[in-house]
Amino acid sequence: MQELIQAGSDTTAPTLTFLFYLIAQNPEDANKIYAELTDIDPMDLNIVSTLPHLNGTINEAMRLYSVTPTTVSRQTPPQGVMLGGTWIPGNTKVISPRWVIFRREDCFVRGEDFVPERWYSKPQMVKQRRAFAPFGTGRASCVGQGLAITQIRLVLASVVKRFHVQFLPGNDGSEVLKDMRDQLTAKPGELRLAFKRRD
Repeated sequence: MQELIQAGSDTTAPTLTFLFYLIAQNPEDANKIYAELTDIDPMDLNIVSTLPHLNGTINEAMRLYSVTPTTVSRQTPPQGVMLGGTWIPGNTKVISPRWVIFRREDCFVRGEDFVPERWYSKPQMVKQRRAFAPFGTGRASCVGQGLAITQIRLVLASVVKRFHVQFLPGNDGSEVLKDMRDQLTAKPGELRLAFKRRD
């Protein structure tokens, strides 16, 4: 159980940082989430997990700013392997950085852009659904995935239901990316926000 909580929290904090960075940059998306939350309890996970724009925003934040931007490496078998028409010799370390894959135009239309709708009303913008694996796949997938996504949904819903999220005056949030470090999991730079209570 301790491993599950550790795994979930290691991914939750940086994901929330990137998510609120994007919400502050794109207040119209926060307003769409707020509209989805009208007349519902933001702590009702059964409902929150079905809200299209809220979940599209989370997916888009995880696509653009994966908490494992470089990801882990794999080693080719001793006899070597053919990958995508390219011969890779045996015992070669291979890395498929999520930062690159999640932005590829052959996987995502306008791959560099923040478009939460690609996950619910514009599915044509996702050319390769298999390319989106923010928690990994198979044996290498994150054991804390369920806990992490639950925490992220509930925090986002609770905050957006109660507050407008903005950068502090004179701040544009650029430190989040400029000072980000890739240390197996992403360590975003400082994010300075103001939370203004909704009327």
